[in-house]
Parts: sequence; structure tokens; C-alpha cells
Amino acid sequence: MSAAGLIFGVSLIAFSFSRNYDLSAATLAFAGWGMVSFLAVGNSSIQLSTPDSLRGRVMSVYALFFLGIAPIGNALMGFIAHMVGTDRAITIGSALCLSAILLSSGRLKTIDRAS
Repeated sequence: MSAAGLIFGVSLIAFSFSRNYDLSAATLAFAGWGMVSFLAVGNSSIQLSTPDSLRGRVMSVYALFFLGIAPIGNALMGFIAHMVGTDRAITIGSALCLSAILLSSGRLKTIDRAS
């Protein structure tokens, strides 16, 4: 999870600075891989560590946070992009993502080992 999160964040920062179509496409491919890998490992580790009797409830909370709160983040990013520009908004979001990954890297390494 740590590596996937770092690849996602670094790829998005590279995308925000890119002005070349081919480089932008490559960085977005890496960002997509990082995002999908992070979410797949997170989902798997949650399901494997949850007792069968609670799995439905836990997955509904997981879906609420990863699907239900996304529109709020999208609106916030749209507002930031309107205020400072799209490229800077992506840089800010990527920096926040990398900060969160680095701050939680100890916990993510524990999850990686358990998986």
C-alpha cells in the first residue's frame, strides 16, 4: 500500500508539471495503477481482517467513505482549481496525498506485512 500510494502521489505531481502529451499519458497510467493497487490492497486487507458476522457493516462504512464522500472532495478540488488553476490544484491535492501517505507509512507497513 505504501508503494502504491507513493507512486500515485508522485505520478500526479509529475502530471501537474507536464506539458507534453506523451509524458502526461504515461504519468496518468502510473497514477491509475497506483490508485487501483492502493484501493485493492486496502479493500482486501479490510475484508480479510473483519469477522464474517461484521463484514457487510464494515464494507458499507468503507463504501461510505470511499464513494460517498468523493463528491465533497470533487467539489473542493473544483473550487481550488477555479481559484488557483487546474495545474496548481492537482499539485496541491498530490502534495496532500503524499503527506498523508508519509504520515501513515508506519501503519501502512503493518498492513502490508499482515496482507
